[in-house]
Amino acid sequence: MSELYFDNITQEIRGHTYPGKLRLKPTELMFKNESTGKVDHFSSGDISSAQWVNRAAGQCLRLKLSNDSVHRYDGFGEIDAEKVSSFFKKNFDMDVEKREISYKGFNWGDVVFEGNVLEFVCKNALSFDVPLSNISNAAANKNEVILEFHPNDDAELCLSEMRFHTPSTETDKDGAATEIYNQVIDKADIIQVTGDSLVEFKDISYLQPRGRYDVKLYTTFIHLHGKSFDYKIPKSTIIRFLLLPHPDNRQMFFAAQVDPPLKHGQTRYHIIVMVFEKDKDVEIELTATDEYLQKNYEGKLTQIMVGPEYDLFARLCKILYGQKITGPGSFKSKNCGSAIACSYKTYVGLLYPLERGFIFVPRPPVSIRFEEIANVNFSRGTGALRSFDFEIETRMGLTHTFVSIERDEYHKLYDYVRDKRLSIKNIEDNDAAYRAKMEEIWSSSDESHDAYLNQVKAEGRERTAEHAHASSGTFAGADFSDDDDEDDEDFNPPDMDSSEDDIAEEYDSNAESSDSESSGGSKSESGSSSKHHHHRKQRKHRSSHHKKHSSAPRKSESKKIKKDPNAPSRPSSAYLLWFNENRQKIKDSLGSSAGVTDVAKAAGEKWNNMNADLKAKYQAQSDKLKEKYEEEMKIYRAKIASGEIVPPESVEKGKKKEKSKITTPKKASGGVSAPHSGVFKSAEYVVESESSSSSSAQDKKRGRSDNDGSLSDMSD
Repeated sequence: MSELYFDNITQEIRGHTYPGKLRLKPTELMFKNESTGKVDHFSSGDISSAQWVNRAAGQCLRLKLSNDSVHRYDGFGEIDAEKVSSFFKKNFDMDVEKREISYKGFNWGDVVFEGNVLEFVCKNALSFDVPLSNISNAAANKNEVILEFHPNDDAELCLSEMRFHTPSTETDKDGAATEIYNQVIDKADIIQVTGDSLVEFKDISYLQPRGRYDVKLYTTFIHLHGKSFDYKIPKSTIIRFLLLPHPDNRQMFFAAQVDPPLKHGQTRYHIIVMVFEKDKDVEIELTATDEYLQKNYEGKLTQIMVGPEYDLFARLCKILYGQKITGPGSFKSKNCGSAIACSYKTYVGLLYPLERGFIFVPRPPVSIRFEEIANVNFSRGTGALRSFDFEIETRMGLTHTFVSIERDEYHKLYDYVRDKRLSIKNIEDNDAAYRAKMEEIWSSSDESHDAYLNQVKAEGRERTAEHAHASSGTFAGADFSDDDDEDDEDFNPPDMDSSEDDIAEEYDSNAESSDSESSGGSKSESGSSSKHHHHRKQRKHRSSHHKKHSSAPRKSESKKIKKDPNAPSRPSSAYLLWFNENRQKIKDSLGSSAGVTDVAKAAGEKWNNMNADLKAKYQAQSDKLKEKYEEEMKIYRAKIASGEIVPPESVEKGKKKEKSKITTPKKASGGVSAPHSGVFKSAEYVVESESSSSSSAQDKKRGRSDNDGSLSDMSD
């Protein structure tokens, strides 16, 4: 048992529980916060004592270091606690004691300071403890001590204030309030600007928060002094520093990641970004003496320092606050730079691929570590064809999309992702196959081929063809045709001023009888009738032309065919046979978060890149199933023809329009029918009044001859 690993260990910070991993080695202890990425690294000589505290989340390992700081790690079970105790005894030569807890719920007791922790003790048993690093401010008011705490945006509930009342005595009217207050001020995370700063940088340009600030570096915090606002960054809140060169080689970004973040109203600044001119050289003088610098910083700093402004600022921050400087890493873009120009949300900026993560600057700055990434994805841009999008999906379910990346940067970024072994969503492991596929996508404006989608479309077309054949009238000798399904022709009535001869010309098959009857008059009438016949032809041509263009096309009435349970099942295609056989393997390779669409797309890409010999194997199986299906269909159709099986009836989806019916002229009153005379009129031209319906045939004939005379006069 040389080393111990624990994956499900948590750390409580300002009311929120962060998951992490604990690692024990014979000479050191390490804990990594999976949410913030911060690593606690202690050697065996730094640990002065260890205790077990029974808490709601299990056993809590409470470590006190030689610098009086206290660290707590929760989530150990009984068996794990025994392993850790044995490990400490064997390798660290230290016993892990069990701390007694008070469960009585008394609100009175003694205040004891143990390192940087305030303990409330009741009869030598621990009731609760408060890390002094969580305290943002303190005040003393006679017998009371008021403590204010840093808020945590990640926590659902935060403790904002706590008050201790100290009873007065005859000798001390204020009680122990003053003593408690002084202890808290001395050890808590309360910034008091006392004395001179070590060095000051004038008029530094900040991009987040935006503005120009004078930066003063103290030994325990950084002070930003602007025209409108002041910010103080405690040393304990700094997680890491980053020094990033701008692609133009004229500027340098310096970023500081802090937790808890800087607050300005409701705005939180988790990453502070400033920019320096690369060619600006300065000379600074530290306010400390050489003896002080040699004693506290081992000669790493001198009283007078000369060099580029960004370099001096980064060196001072690294030495004063004990944090490493993270650089851009080995990634090189198409222009041999360290960043890729892109857009995030509505902001244009730079994406820096680092050795262990990504960072986007300047606004809004986004830092993503590799441990937080579930997978990445390359997709075509929504705008121009010469750009693509890069998506990063985290394990928490968040997706960061960086858009408008130039196409020339694709291979550089893809090789970087492959080298870092990041999971690429729905992509083959073969780099060459993926590059060939991406080149095909970029060279065409059409979407990539989807084998699964094409197979579904082909099967749909086959089913539609079979349904059309089944409803066409004959199916295995049975007649299912329906004469009522024929479309009706549109009825176009003639103009109101047209004569009965025109009606007979268009709607009566015996049009010549009316024409000869009208030509039985004088020679002048015969001459006018020939002209009248010419006009009728013109009107007939116009009427037929109007009929062609005015009749609207009717919608075809669709039918839904019920599936017959006696019918044989359709055979599977070669692709579906292969897909059903390899579905689970593809799903396992994509991970538990992959959906049905993701599996189908990945399967389509695998099928396209598959060897032709392997495809032929599944195609042969599909051909055999198809032959068997055709034989079963012949037997099935024969049974329908013989009446042994009754096929399901088709169900109409929509109602058919009613046919326009042609009505005959109404009978005249008195039981005498109106003379037919070979002329047919539609219902629109039948006079509905009793007077017109009772008119005699003689009146109609006289009226018709009058109309002919008027037409002949017009033709003359």
